[in-house]
Order: sequence, then C-alpha cells, then structure tokens
Amino acid sequence: MAITVPFAVIPTTWQRSGTPGPKLGDLGVAYRRSNGKLAYFVVGDTGPRNKLGEGSVALHQALGNDPFVDRFGKRRAYKGIGARDVVYLLFPGSAQAVASFDAILIERAAKPLFERFGGIDRLKACAASLVP
Repeated sequence: MAITVPFAVIPTTWQRSGTPGPKLGDLGVAYRRSNGKLAYFVVGDTGPRNKLGEGSVALHQALGNDPFVDRFGKRRAYKGIGARDVVYLLFPGSAQAVASFDAILIERAAKPLFERFGGIDRLKACAASLVP
C-alpha cells in the first residue's frame, strides 16, 4: 500500500480526540515549497503524538522525493523531506466510504475540496506566511 497509495500520518492524539479535526480516511493536499509539486493524499495511519508529516513512499514520490537509500546493503525507504518544505492541508470530515484507495480516487475526491478552499494560489499564500 505505501508504494502505491499516497497517504500521510497524523498524530495518534488527533484520532483519539473527541474534538473535530482530521481522522483516518480523511483527505488532504501536500505542497512542496522547494519544487512547487502538489500531491493529494488520504490520512492512512497514526503515529507519534506530536508529529505530522510522515508519508508513504507514493506520497514522497508524488512530491518529487526519492525516499530510498542503501542501508546495510539493502534499499530501504528512509530519506525524508526537509521539515519545513512541505505544507499539509487537511479536510476534516472528508473520509470516503470505499473498500480501498488509489491515487486516482484520492485525487478525484480531494481536488474539489481543494478548489473550494481556493486552490494553489491560496495554498501558496498560506505557505508564504509560514516560517521557512
């Protein structure tokens, strides 16, 4: 799944929280500032309680990053993207009732949400206001 489905990981505390916010299955958009690449994704897992930004191999590749490195004689997904290079936009409550996801389905469902948000111009404006 990690090789074919673009997904991101949210903090475990978000999933367990009773407050509104992104949950497993919700959709989002990732924007890599250094190269201008945009990728649609699904929230596919939970991880460390205070960390957002871990992503699948497919998400890394869609953002123009080759996450593979040779370690101990084996090719492994290990290399990340700089911590401040990717901006994530999540759409809480956007989970789809499907048995499985693929990149095409994710883009079809997330793209209208992104356009309603204001699209790439608004996302770039938001990204420009963040600390580099």
